[in-house]
Amino acid sequence: ILEEGLIGGVAWSPRRTQGVMFKASPLLKIGKTNFIYDITNVFNWKDYMNNYFSDGMFNIPRNDTIHVWELNFEHNYVEIHEAEDFKTPENVYTFPFVNVNRYNPFYIQMPLQIKCSNGDTLTVNRTFFIDTGMSWDIAIKYPAEELDFFNKREDAVWTRFINKYHRHYTVNATAFDDFKMDSLRIYTFDYEDNVHSKYLIGLNFLKRFNVFFDMKNRQLGLQPI
Repeated sequence: ILEEGLIGGVAWSPRRTQGVMFKASPLLKIGKTNFIYDITNVFNWKDYMNNYFSDGMFNIPRNDTIHVWELNFEHNYVEIHEAEDFKTPENVYTFPFVNVNRYNPFYIQMPLQIKCSNGDTLTVNRTFFIDTGMSWDIAIKYPAEELDFFNKREDAVWTRFINKYHRHYTVNATAFDDFKMDSLRIYTFDYEDNVHSKYLIGLNFLKRFNVFFDMKNRQLGLQPI
């Protein structure tokens, strides 16, 4: 079952492109585990995302309470554990998922203290969306209050993204009150789009940890590498 002539895209931009939607998707096997996804969209992903580094993407099923998904960046693999027998490893920071968006459960409350190269500091204690499809560290989007702090800075690096531009700033930071990070990049977006959160954690931030998505216990685990 397919719908041809689909005008599709991503929430990061109002730009849309032609594609095809399959409403009876094929079985997807990840490792030894089978999954069925309700919908598959097919369009020119690399062209749409300005030669994005991947060929496509799939999501962790938001209602999967049978498995714990481990993104092991220490050894570069994905493992899907049976939730019934899973034991959280030692030295893991755990964060309960916050009920913000019923369509996507991956929100956590995270305190983040930022220190810029000139000594200016900013504390961000917000509800962040965990976006594993976003390649950056941290994104702060319009109309977040913190944008005023970054707009006054002169060390921004401007980069083209899809059909607009964004800025990033390299800072030192402390997360979860005691986890220190250097060379953290904060990306700021000064325009409206359809992304459903003003504060996002991306893949480059997560790569400092082994990451555990536990939907059965509704929590995220971060094990520092």
